[in-house]
Amino acid sequence: MRDTNRPNLEDVAALAGVSTASISRCINNPKKVAEPTRLRIQKAIDSLGYMPHFGGRALAINRTNTVGAIIPSMENAVFASGLQAFQETLNDSKVTLLVGSSNYNASQEYDQIRSLLSQGADGLLLIGKDRPKKTL
Repeated sequence: MRDTNRPNLEDVAALAGVSTASISRCINNPKKVAEPTRLRIQKAIDSLGYMPHFGGRALAINRTNTVGAIIPSMENAVFASGLQAFQETLNDSKVTLLVGSSNYNASQEYDQIRSLLSQGADGLLLIGKDRPKKTL
């Protein structure tokens, strides 16, 4: 059931005076939309507070634009610094980082890997020691 308070693609299209295909194109490939139209669409998006439903998009393109990272401990500043640099790189590509900690426990790490993959992470960064082939 759709949240009737949350604006959808049709609401934005109606306010901007364009088709839903134009809205989709503007969100996914803005360079292919004429600047006056893109600005009108962006104004409608901002006015309505529209947020794209990336779950539906992920199903359509079979990608989530998320990457998981599993570190041995949240308490180690070296891991935090590495994750910060990784996050900055991912931000440039509009990829979301999901982080888990194994607490130096191989079983916990395996569970974290399975969880991130089941949630659709496009890739994983595993930091730490060697792993059994089962984990990889």
